Amino acid sequence: MSTELGLDYAGHLSALRGAVGRLVDLVADADPATPVPACPGWDLGTLSGHIGATHRWAEAMVASGMPRRLPFEAFAAEVPHDAGELTVWLLIGAQRLLATLESTDPDRPVWTFGHDRRAAGWPRRMLHEAVVHGLDAAEALRQPSRVDAAVARDGIEEFLGAMLHHPTIQRRLMPDGGEPLTGTLILAAADTGEIWRVDLGGATPRWRRVTSTADGDAVVLGGIAELYLYLWHRIPAPTVMGSPDLVAQWSRATTL
Repeated sequence: MSTELGLDYAGHLSALRGAVGRLVDLVADADPATPVPACPGWDLGTLSGHIGATHRWAEAMVASGMPRRLPFEAFAAEVPHDAGELTVWLLIGAQRLLATLESTDPDRPVWTFGHDRRAAGWPRRMLHEAVVHGLDAAEALRQPSRVDAAVARDGIEEFLGAMLHHPTIQRRLMPDGGEPLTGTLILAAADTGEIWRVDLGGATPRWRRVTSTADGDAVVLGGIAELYLYLWHRIPAPTVMGSPDLVAQWSRATTL
């Protein structure tokens, strides 16, 4: 069972295992009070607690097959206050999540952020949660980091295909009683030649791969890893052609 990118359930699981391992290695011996510049107000302890709670929340969603989103707050309340316990707690939660995902039928019905309500979406979502926050931790610790092109490509399409359905983003794109955000945004990867078109203004944003940047109201151009980081608001838009106002509105609407 493949996504449009060719990564299947097992592929996402393998990449998730590696991303979580790198994240745990980064924070294991670090000072939890280290500020995380990418997440204002957070330190490494907060980041570790968020990841650990997210793993437990996602594991409960998949294990239960819930058709509705479970409240995240109950899992966030479980974060240990003792810094010495936090890394072990994080690792245990990650192992539990991976074990549940590995033993679950990818076609099992369960709530997800996107329209595809199957367990298949959860390894992918957790992969990009781990990758992005792993980059945050590396930046905080001044450690080198990089995003593999295949992961960046997968993350761009996961964002466009699933995260644009996040209720917070939906409310901003289509505000009750307000004007919806309209226009065509193009994301162009200069290094790989791949181009994504996002049409805004309908009941829900529509995206597809295209072969030309023509007809876009705004074009964001950069390397494929830069586009990934831009979508997750880790860097500004690399290069903007066309309407800077549309890009600014998009950025405000899609911040989580």
